[in-house]
Amino acid sequence: MHSFQRSYSLEFPSKASLLMFCSSLLALGISGCRFGNYVERADTSAATDPITGYYAAQPTSLVFCAEKAVGSNTTTDCEEANTTEIPSDIRATMTNPVVLYLADSDGSGLILPNDGSDYGISTQFKSLSEIESVAQSEQSTLWLDASCKRTAFFQQVGTFAKNSSTLALDDPGSLSLTLTYYEVFDGDCEQTFSQIYACMNDATQCAEDPLNPTESTQELLQLQSGAENFLTPYLNAGVLSTGEFAQLRSFAFEVVYQ
Repeated sequence: MHSFQRSYSLEFPSKASLLMFCSSLLALGISGCRFGNYVERADTSAATDPITGYYAAQPTSLVFCAEKAVGSNTTTDCEEANTTEIPSDIRATMTNPVVLYLADSDGSGLILPNDGSDYGISTQFKSLSEIESVAQSEQSTLWLDASCKRTAFFQQVGTFAKNSSTLALDDPGSLSLTLTYYEVFDGDCEQTFSQIYACMNDATQCAEDPLNPTESTQELLQLQSGAENFLTPYLNAGVLSTGEFAQLRSFAFEVVYQ
């Protein structure tokens, strides 16, 4: 079966430093959740705490990066992109304004869209004015070939403030937030990326066995959409080309809200 989840700084760290960085934050108890479980339900109808409310969240910058092997070294290419290119799963939640919701006295909470939805991104409130959270997925097979593994990291760092006592939709507080998302790849992934790219361009190639597909048309189209969301932003940003799949070691995006 396919194992594909869709599910970012100008200086992109090496895999070793990234793992060390995330491990140190996790050891501090900031967040131990898996990235794949970031969608949760919240009840915001009767919130009376000092955090929950609306906060302005205008995206101001977006950067895509890709880290590639060059001989025994690695090189990182980063390019700025228009904020209209923010990946769809983040864009759907990070409306302007967003809702910050304090779920528990331990500081755990959610970032929610302003459309009344009770689903959002898990976060951690470090104080009454700071967000600091890191989530890490378990290592898993990226597509079909078990020799290609991926691990995802999702970091949120920022500050927020009340501009009034109401935090209402028409009188929101202010939010300054940086969201950084990393994918780290291990093993021989050239064939996997080539298969994902083929799936992007032809839904029939998304089947586990393209010559004898067992998936429904709807399932193939869903896989194709996932493939597009996974690779297209980096290809369009110019930080990755189809000829560099064998060298790709990690990629990332970072979006800043003010």
